[in-house]
Amino acid sequence: NGKTFQIVKLGPNCFDFAPYSEIHLPKTVREIEWCFYDCKHLVDIFVDAENQHFKHIDGVLFNKDATELVTFPNARLGKYTIPEGTQRISHFAFKTSRIITLHIPASVIEIGDNVFYDCRLHDIYFDGRESWDDIKIGPMFSFNPHNYSNPRCHFGDKIICLQDWLR
Repeated sequence: NGKTFQIVKLGPNCFDFAPYSEIHLPKTVREIEWCFYDCKHLVDIFVDAENQHFKHIDGVLFNKDATELVTFPNARLGKYTIPEGTQRISHFAFKTSRIITLHIPASVIEIGDNVFYDCRLHDIYFDGRESWDDIKIGPMFSFNPHNYSNPRCHFGDKIICLQDWLR
């Protein structure tokens, strides 16, 4: 009827099973609730440069000041290094991701709930840290030994297998 609407919020599961390899978010989006988790083909998330709440860095979704990694695209393979200066990894940020190796900088002080739910990680490097004692960590997995390799957490020369730590 000639009306134009602005998208301001992306609700839960709104992109479930979407076949898109990339998603472009408009400048009007202010709120995002876990909506990319079952996007099994998603390689890149892009945000309009005029958006005041979010931005993308190399196709990964962050809050505007890049202190929080919001969502990592599920279909991206290989390794990823979270940019220095990121302080928080959002709940479910890597859910169902196919990433194999992740580097987490020393600037990260909080890891949300179920960040690595159903993820296929082999190695997590906590760069510049000797332990995770000074990081606020939510439950990292809804643990199911059939879905996960046993990711190794690297702290300098020390390696801890995540399954062993969870027991």
